[in-house]
Amino acid sequence: MYGQVFLPSLEDGLVSFDLSARRARSVDWAQPFDGVLGGAGVHVMDLESDAWPGQSVVGAGRRGELWRWNPTTCRGEVLEAEIPTTPVKIRSLHTGPDGMIDIGLSYNAGTMVRFDPVGDRFVRHRPGTTSQTHSHLNLDGKIYFGTYSKAVLHEYDPAAPYDFGRNPRVVVSLGEQRQDRIFGLAAAGHRVAFGTLGRRGQASGRFGFFDPGTGHVEDHGEILPGHSINALWVHGWTLYGGTSVDTPGAPPVEPAALVFAWDLETDRLLWSETLSDDVATIANMVGSADGGLWLLTTQGTLVEYDPARRRTVRSIDVAPPGGHHGLSSLVLAPDGCVYGAAGSERVFAVDPSDGAVRDLGPGDHITLDRAGTPYVSRNAELGRIAALG
Repeated sequence: MYGQVFLPSLEDGLVSFDLSARRARSVDWAQPFDGVLGGAGVHVMDLESDAWPGQSVVGAGRRGELWRWNPTTCRGEVLEAEIPTTPVKIRSLHTGPDGMIDIGLSYNAGTMVRFDPVGDRFVRHRPGTTSQTHSHLNLDGKIYFGTYSKAVLHEYDPAAPYDFGRNPRVVVSLGEQRQDRIFGLAAAGHRVAFGTLGRRGQASGRFGFFDPGTGHVEDHGEILPGHSINALWVHGWTLYGGTSVDTPGAPPVEPAALVFAWDLETDRLLWSETLSDDVATIANMVGSADGGLWLLTTQGTLVEYDPARRRTVRSIDVAPPGGHHGLSSLVLAPDGCVYGAAGSERVFAVDPSDGAVRDLGPGDHITLDRAGTPYVSRNAELGRIAALG
């Protein structure tokens, strides 16, 4: 159009590049762009409308938006396209403080979806700018969830109106530190503890805290070089963690996964120990009331671990080896049973009294509602196990 090329810019909005002068300038439209709104193509076309004379610049967003701007009138607008929905793989499950089931989605869906077990209905909120949702945590009535990319932590108050950007809102972002995913979350007193996985080729994850009261982020950095921080659990004044040496896009630089302990009073690393020479990833972790730990590995084993003695009590085979560390669940039920999914497309339950394993069938993730009923995801579907018999 008129010897110009149009492109959306993160910093300058819609930009016109003059091919003859080889200069770029922002057009007269105050619409901001991000990687979502400006990420699905730009075209120039005649809209055949008196309100949009001549040729207009038309683009699409990745959440179903359509936008247009006219250089003659300098008018622009963003519209919601009426397009059919398609199934999206579920990436994580969580039970919120209000009893709703939070469903984290894959790819670039960006949609917050919740299921009401009492009303037996789904609640879908308007898409935001998030992509994959990997982890959730309840703290003081709010939900904290980690998303890809740039290892972003969001804060959401389910009791307040949904307004993406405000509720939920971003409270931590570690893209500048070359991090991509937050897998580990734990409530450390009044703080949110987080552990991350780096970008492709970045072997070390980071560890830190977010203080909701002050908004302060304490980034303790790469406390265990060569390890991502996949799993966190707090007992008293000690935070326990599990790591992985599997680095996306690069070979491991450390031999095996670690269990570690962090002192929450002094904020320092107390100790770290190799779980087993053949375990590369501790995918998830939960703790019992007596301070013991259950660790889930991608070897398909559920490990009972005594952190006081720093040793394995027993190891129970619950799934075939080779599960993906980003696709795991582990839940401790009120009756002491451990429910989980090891990223191998099966869900299980373990009775700690005798180590008996029950295969609960196909599934990717599992959570329990307030009544103790298991909910299981499989690909894009959410299911409920009515009776465990």
